Amino acid sequence: MGAPVLNGPFTMPMFRNFVPRKLQPWLYIFIAVTFQLSGGLYMANLSHMVGETSLMREDLQMCLYCNLAGMAVYFPLLFRMKFRFTNKTLLTAASLGVIVCNLIAPYTTFLPLLWTLCFIEGICKIQGTFEALSNIQLWMTPKRDFTVFFPLLHIIILGSMQVSSIIATHLGYYLHWSYMHWFIAGLMLTDLLIVQGCTRHFRIVKKFPLFGIDWLGAVLWAILLLEVAYFFDYGEFYDWWNSPVIQGLAVAIVITLGFCIGRMLHIRHPYIEPEMWSYRHLLPILILITLVEAFLA
Repeated sequence: MGAPVLNGPFTMPMFRNFVPRKLQPWLYIFIAVTFQLSGGLYMANLSHMVGETSLMREDLQMCLYCNLAGMAVYFPLLFRMKFRFTNKTLLTAASLGVIVCNLIAPYTTFLPLLWTLCFIEGICKIQGTFEALSNIQLWMTPKRDFTVFFPLLHIIILGSMQVSSIIATHLGYYLHWSYMHWFIAGLMLTDLLIVQGCTRHFRIVKKFPLFGIDWLGAVLWAILLLEVAYFFDYGEFYDWWNSPVIQGLAVAIVITLGFCIGRMLHIRHPYIEPEMWSYRHLLPILILITLVEAFLA
């Protein structure tokens, strides 16, 4: 990886002049890793949390699914946010969001609030990761070769997931499971210091307003993901089809899916374009990601 140069193909104009050019992209690598270490709750300490909070395993696993749903639903908005706000604003907001969620989550057992916090944390997590890595893509691969960028991206993401579990396990064993949340809050404070002290507000393009976004579609897709997650998470607890809860939820999933598809097909700018489902490499990628996540679970 070459160092950024002021007059070359790659620069980071959001950094202040006193920051060494060789250090600039590595600071964003650090920020991306810290965001990937974060989470709503940390499943490596699941048994500790079950014993102390008296919540069921399914309740806490649902926190993980809410976190993933937040990341998935927010993904289509990343570029719109990038063209509306500055890099400094987005990284600051994402860091503050992760801090707030991590400081509240260990001390609440009210499930709707806990699930909401994990959902918001997922949004902040992917926003911070995207803002850090999207600005150093040309440093990783000057020719914008995605066969180089995506392997490096997955090394950071999957590697950070494993390291996060190791750190959470050690902190839970030697101290207390909530110390992982304080550790992440400390990392986010470090990110804030870097962003506030080393960067400035800089726009690559003219501010692009947040018009034409299908917010209702985003809500519907989020509800669908959470309904499906709840169905598979609590299915065994409710004894699957013997429970009216699961039966009613299955009906709700079908209805929500119908609304999502109907809106996708009948409005001009749906939240998820129908053409996406016809992409040639979509199915193989989904299968590959499913297998990788299954092996890492």
